[in-house]
Amino acid sequence: RSSDLNTPSGNSISAAELTCGMILCLSRQIPQSAASMKAGKWDRKKFMGAELYGKTLGILGLGRIGKEVALRMQSFNMKTIGYDPIIPPEVTAAFGVQQFSLEEIGRAH
Repeated sequence: RSSDLNTPSGNSISAAELTCGMILCLSRQIPQSAASMKAGKWDRKKFMGAELYGKTLGILGLGRIGKEVALRMQSFNMKTIGYDPIIPPEVTAAFGVQQFSLEEIGRAH
């Protein structure tokens, strides 16, 4: 009996979770604050970070991974916008992502 499982979205979920974790680390300046602590320094005001609540996240590529990132970051009450040359805007709107051109996403939203 084989123990192989067909989990086509398994890697997509892992990639999405890693992406969300990196977004959290960067917004809270975790790598910088960890390096500061290792160096024996701690400037609390310097590493306050930023809340994700109410911010806009631009996602380039709205396939399986992009969709999973959007759904997870929406739980932080982030506005999710994106670009995808293949997936129709009606499809991405169904999971809460409004599509824009690359140029529009590059501008402050």
